[in-house]
Amino acid sequence: AAPEDADLTRELAAFLVRRARYDDARTLLRRVVETLDKRDTHAWLWLGLAEMKQGRREEALECFRKAAKLDENFADAFYYQAWVLGDLGRGDEALAAVNRALERRPQWAECWFLRGQIHLLRGAGGDALADLRKARELDPALAPRLDPLQKQAEKLGGK
Repeated sequence: AAPEDADLTRELAAFLVRRARYDDARTLLRRVVETLDKRDTHAWLWLGLAEMKQGRREEALECFRKAAKLDENFADAFYYQAWVLGDLGRGDEALAAVNRALERRPQWAECWFLRGQIHLLRGAGGDALADLRKARELDPALAPRLDPLQKQAEKLGGK
């Protein structure tokens, strides 16, 4: 199959994920990564998102890891790995993954926000507060989401 077939199929599947049609999207994305282009990092990412949205966290994690393995500079793959690992309560692994995302995209406010949440899960109020402040600095529009977490971080001893 031609690469444009993989691109078109992936884009259609991404549209379906955005419309919460996860089963249809998964079918198309599996076709991309199993038949059309096994090295399509974005297809692996979208497949991981579809898995994540349906509560299949381990499957999602595997997809994000495949995307990162194919492109070690793909910050989104590390970001979503961190998200899933945090959701699974695997704080140390989540922190390592989010750090890899930030090494690749240090100005990504949502990534600093996620790292702050991971620090909160780990009970590190000071680190959480620093990261949440960095997220606010990079994107002031995050303030409504940051405020309650900053209060939690302060209660944990962050200054």
